[in-house]
Formats: sequence, structure tokens, C-alpha cells
Amino acid sequence: MTNWLQHPSKYFVTSVIYIILFACLVFFAFGDYLTLAGYVLTILLIIFPQYLYSRSPRVRKNISQNLIDVLQLVIAFASFTNLLGSLYLYKLSPDCQYDLLIHFLNPILIFTVTPIWVIIFQQHFFRHIHLVFTLIGNFILVIFGSFLWEFYESLIDSLFTAATMFGQIGEVYLDTLSDLLADFAGGLVASLLVWKYFYRYLLNNTVKQNNHDN
Repeated sequence: MTNWLQHPSKYFVTSVIYIILFACLVFFAFGDYLTLAGYVLTILLIIFPQYLYSRSPRVRKNISQNLIDVLQLVIAFASFTNLLGSLYLYKLSPDCQYDLLIHFLNPILIFTVTPIWVIIFQQHFFRHIHLVFTLIGNFILVIFGSFLWEFYESLIDSLFTAATMFGQIGEVYLDTLSDLLADFAGGLVASLLVWKYFYRYLLNNTVKQNNHDN
């Protein structure tokens, strides 16, 4: 119990991995192989940051273990909310806005962390880090990531008419615009949070240098 209190994020990530593994067995038993493949990839995605950190000296030089833990926590939470949608909540009722809520909340979490790539990019190419450039670069990631995800969902639904991946049942998205608006709104909130609260934290847990502007 003491260890759980000291490292709740790690236990949450581990718990999510086991829950998804169990769900994969259920998907396999019911012959839903597309969803099974999707969540096997999800498990690999959750594990990947720690694997990369343990294998790459360059990653260890640029990103702290603390931030790797945060990355895993964000990916695990987003994966868990998608799993809940796949199992029930997307189809709860016609009036249920769970999908829209997730399209708002997950980008807040994800795009609060993605500025690390913009920070590392600036350090590598310019040796100087600017807050404004970090925010602009991160919002470009918001736009690119949102459109890429919606394209991926639409492609999956178009190619596999019997798919149930991520809570959909073979339908081409009719709510793509509302999903994109929710993604953008979440990304905007994330940018505001980075600006007001998390910029210094991200700097302290990425590149170890002093060439940055506040």
C-alpha cells in the first residue's frame, strides 16, 4: 500500500495494461480481431516511452524519467477512456456525449505534454528556446494530430464495415466536425495551461541548459 501511495501513476499504468490485456482476450474470444489488433498496438504504445528511455542514451539526456512517467500516464489514461467507449460508453444512448467529452479531455492531457518535442527541436536546431515558438509549434501539433486522428478513424470505418474499433460500428463519421472542434478546444486549453503553469516544468524535465526565454 505504501508503494502504491508513493508511485500511484506507475500502478495506474500497470493496471491499465492488465485491463487492456484482459479486454484483448475478450475481443479474441468474440472474434473482433480488428479491435484486438488496435489494443495490442495500444499496449505497445503505452510501454514504448519507457522502453525508448531505457535503450537510448540520447533520450535519457534530453528527457527526465519523471517526464517519461507522465507520458506513460497520459497515454494510459487516453487508452483507458477509449476502451471504456469501446465496451459501452460510446453506445450508452443517442444523447450521450462521451465521445465528444473524450475528444476534449484527451487533447488537454496529450497536448500539455507534446511541447517537449518543440522544445527539443529548438534546442537541437537553434540552441535557444522561446516560449512563443513553443506555443505556436505545439498548436501546429494540435492541428496536425487532430486531423490525422480523424482521418485514421474515418479510414478504419470505411475499410472495415464490421469494425467496432474505438467504439464505432462500421459507420463513416458524421460528427467529424464536432470532434475536430472538441480536439481544437482541448488543444487550446492545453496551450493555455502550458503558458500559465507547465512551461517551466517541461523545460526542467527536458533539455538541461539555460538558453531559453520565459
